[in-house]
Amino acid sequence: IYQTASPSINKTNYFPIFLWIFYLAITVFLLCRFFKNILAIFSKIQNTQTIPYFNAKLVLTNDHLIPHSFLKYIFIDKKDFEKEVIEKEILTHELAHVKQKHTIDILLIELLLIFVWFNPFLYLYKKSIKLNHEFLADENVIKAFNNMHTYQHLLHNKICETNSLLLSSPFNY
Repeated sequence: IYQTASPSINKTNYFPIFLWIFYLAITVFLLCRFFKNILAIFSKIQNTQTIPYFNAKLVLTNDHLIPHSFLKYIFIDKKDFEKEVIEKEILTHELAHVKQKHTIDILLIELLLIFVWFNPFLYLYKKSIKLNHEFLADENVIKAFNNMHTYQHLLHNKICETNSLLLSSPFNY
């Protein structure tokens, strides 16, 4: 008895391969964007004047940005600094971010989000971390100046200004 062997056709399921390619493409894109932002910040630090300020460094930019911090650097508008129109509360707020090393928390959650970008709870966690950082910095200002009413007005006046650096801690968050 002869048996005719039917050719076995292996059906490959390409869906898991497609998912891995999709995951890797988005992860590589996010990783490139992360390093591009880091390089932009360090390029701004190297190409602008810096001044020591307590345990931090003031980076005097020519851009009209609101004060923000990254690692031990506080970015402020050079013209505002020269005119001495930057409020002490703002500098104290940003110095609190530097002293409490809030950038490290932001960098860690950003790195985690690069690889687990599909988890919606991490975005809520990131928002909570940033909000907590602001509460801690605000608490530092209130302890230093002991005038909550004036600080509230200052926050209200600065709330509409924007910041283009994603990895920094802006004053008006």
